Amino acid sequence: MFDLAIHSPRQHDQQRIAGGRVVLAVGQDGVWRLAETEAAAGGGRLVLSHNGNGFDAAGMPVGERLETPGSLAFTLGDVRFELSDANATRSRGARALQRLETDDDRRAADASGPASATLARWLEALSALNRWSASTPEFYRDAARFAVEPVGLDGAMILERDPASDAWRIVSSELPRPELGVGFDPTLLERLAAQHGVWFHGVEQPTDDGETPLKVDPRPAIVLAPVTDGSGELVGAVYAWRVVHSGNGRRGVRYLEANLVRLLADSVSSGVARLEQEAEAGRRRALLEQAFTRTVAQQIERDPAMLQGRRRDVSVLFADLRDFSGLCAELPTETTYELLGDVMDCLTRAVTDNDGVVIDYYGDGLSAMWNAPLSQPEHAEMACEAGLQMLAELPHVSERWADRMRAPLRLGVGVHTGPAAVGNIGSTQKIKYGPRGETVNLASRVEAATKRLGVPLVATAATARLLPSRLQARRLCRARLPGLEEAVELYSVAFPTTESRVLAALDRYERALSCYERGDWDEAFSLLKAQIKTSGPAAFLADTIRRQRSIKIGRRESDHDAPDTEPAVITIEEK
Repeated sequence: MFDLAIHSPRQHDQQRIAGGRVVLAVGQDGVWRLAETEAAAGGGRLVLSHNGNGFDAAGMPVGERLETPGSLAFTLGDVRFELSDANATRSRGARALQRLETDDDRRAADASGPASATLARWLEALSALNRWSASTPEFYRDAARFAVEPVGLDGAMILERDPASDAWRIVSSELPRPELGVGFDPTLLERLAAQHGVWFHGVEQPTDDGETPLKVDPRPAIVLAPVTDGSGELVGAVYAWRVVHSGNGRRGVRYLEANLVRLLADSVSSGVARLEQEAEAGRRRALLEQAFTRTVAQQIERDPAMLQGRRRDVSVLFADLRDFSGLCAELPTETTYELLGDVMDCLTRAVTDNDGVVIDYYGDGLSAMWNAPLSQPEHAEMACEAGLQMLAELPHVSERWADRMRAPLRLGVGVHTGPAAVGNIGSTQKIKYGPRGETVNLASRVEAATKRLGVPLVATAATARLLPSRLQARRLCRARLPGLEEAVELYSVAFPTTESRVLAALDRYERALSCYERGDWDEAFSLLKAQIKTSGPAAFLADTIRRQRSIKIGRRESDHDAPDTEPAVITIEEK
């Protein structure tokens, strides 16, 4: 088992490999990758062998090479390869690490204070780093650069830890002299994972006699500091080193330098925490925007308590396509869903354009709500405006699909205003914000009544009385709806018209309704006869009169004891 590190301007990675023979292949992008077999390596190929005691140099390309019993390093063009025997590294023991203690007086014994210009560079570099978002490549690149340029180390890497496998990945690096090292020692990272803190190879101290210095260790002096997430879990590390070489005679890592690396790791940790917060905020924003318009979602972000359950008056709208199953009977399944998507886009747009909240989708229809979670004094008007917009835009959808459907699309819309319990009954993964109670049930029943009444948009009196004059609410009848004990007043809602023919028809219907409700069925039917074929409400009321007459005749002939009905209330049955 050995560790392979590869560094070039195009890549920097390291991985642990089991086995004694490795084949590497270089792609057109100049990146070297492991090849499964030697034949798969293609034109650019490199074979590395391990004989159990060290690395076999046979067949290696000519280049700068460093070979020891437990390691091998060489360059090929601008690519640096380093291999180290993991077992040999572990068996010979790791160089003793010191743990940084910020209150240890020794930190002042191995170095004098930095010059003011040096300190200014450190502070400027840290300030620049903290301005980057952790989601940008520049953040990690500058973090690695900080350990090299202002601090004065020879190389640095920002590593990321996989909590599932404990494997480490190189996120970014700064290596001005790759020949001094391009890999990391996993055994040191094991120490960091076992005991968080800043660990480093300090400057060798004199012996007890104060005269004979300790032998300088030729191996790199390492400093590593933990990178943690918002909950304090280890997610990465800053790994930097110094090597005694021409141009740099410094030995080991000083306390002040280790402290600077600690500050660097703290900055990276803060960046990771910010990134987590941004990701969580983005996830929550996306979750909110599934249920609300962007404006409402932003207000809920500022005040999450808006989603808590409460009781308030709301206007609820139900919209449903008429005879959709029959229209799509001959369409392929994929085409049917495409059509439904087009329709739901149209209906949803009408809701959001009028600042409503989509409660749910029901096959070929939807429900929506106004006056929650935000207060909307004109909620009844906004709900009716949304319904009218649906009715105005649906014909455009029909036109786009005219060559594939038997008949145009038709829609029924019902609106009711009343008290309801509203809140989020969804989960942390999906918001389902909406109302519960009798108001919702009644709005659904009103929508179903549009089929029998022959009116595309029907509202209850509770909604109609809140509408402004620019919307015309015309009384249709007092009706008893399926599943409801109390009768309700129903109104048609439309934009006002000045067309004399339409106004005359509306006036005639109102007079016929008045006659019907006072029991003058003959006069009511006489008024309706002229528009039975052109008016849905007229046809419905005329049919109601016919049924009432049949009931009355049947009672006279067979059941004189039957209880009286309430003819002024029309029972609308489900079809």
